[in-house]
Amino acid sequence: EGMDAFCSKVQAQGFEAELNERDDEYSPFVFEVRREDPVTLQEIHAVVMEVAGLAEQYGGDYDGWGCSVVRADELSA
Repeated sequence: EGMDAFCSKVQAQGFEAELNERDDEYSPFVFEVRREDPVTLQEIHAVVMEVAGLAEQYGGDYDGWGCSVVRADELSA
């Protein structure tokens, strides 16, 4: 129930969400959420706090974020 509610909330915030099962007693399920955002400290901090707060609200644990490095000449205009 909490996973469905979390998924709905993050999708409403513009994230793509994918549920993955793992062979782990502590964390049998993992939601991976993706969205393109600027990675300035202020902006990414707001995103992290938003997702971490939602995870906690629905009984989950936030375990970090990652990003790809893109060269300036690879950016679309």
